[in-house]
Amino acid sequence: MTVVTGEKKRVSVVALIAWGCFALAVFGLAIAAAVALGTSALLENNQPYQDSLAAVRSNPAAATALGEPIEAGDASPDGSLDLENDTGEASL
Repeated sequence: MTVVTGEKKRVSVVALIAWGCFALAVFGLAIAAAVALGTSALLENNQPYQDSLAAVRSNPAAATALGEPIEAGDASPDGSLDLENDTGEASL
């Protein structure tokens, strides 16, 4: 075991800045995820959403078009977006 006396451990300023930036990035991603999940929960639990879902479930034309059973899904749209130069394609 080596004991060093009289010397203080120096922390590199660059390393300290890098760790600070990393911590801020992780914190920012955590906040973004919380906002996204919270917004989705708020949309799914409000009365207009529930009323719309009940109306669609009781509509025979909607049942024929969508298929049975009609279930509540994620409030955010899913899909893809492909862009190339001046053209693109979106699929929801």
